[in-house]
Amino acid sequence: MLRRPAPERAEHVRKVRRQRRDARIQQRDAAPSGGMRVQESAGMNNDVVADNLRQHVYHLAQDIGERNVHHPQRLQASADYIRNVWQQQGYTVRTQEYPIDGIRCANLEVTRGGTLYPEAIILLGAHYDT
Repeated sequence: MLRRPAPERAEHVRKVRRQRRDARIQQRDAAPSGGMRVQESAGMNNDVVADNLRQHVYHLAQDIGERNVHHPQRLQASADYIRNVWQQQGYTVRTQEYPIDGIRCANLEVTRGGTLYPEAIILLGAHYDT
């Protein structure tokens, strides 16, 4: 087996790492996000991303308001809002319903398959009740 001289080997490793990083960035920016954003972040500055997130939080906190089993209509409204945002982003939303004191509650789930590392799994979770 022929080995490259150390400086060439190091440069080759750096080149391969750059290519892999660039490929990950391209794939990330081309695929839909599992997050609750209206637009893709590709080409967006941090202020735009922050503004989109602020709009979602405002809608949930101010427009819908307190949401829990004591306010089941608001709890359902927040689930509907999140489901709608994810569907607009191209996701199929899976609902896992369960009752609490006769109130219908639900976990919402979407899946985003990996492109660079398809065998890797990252699980994110969050509560949408208050």
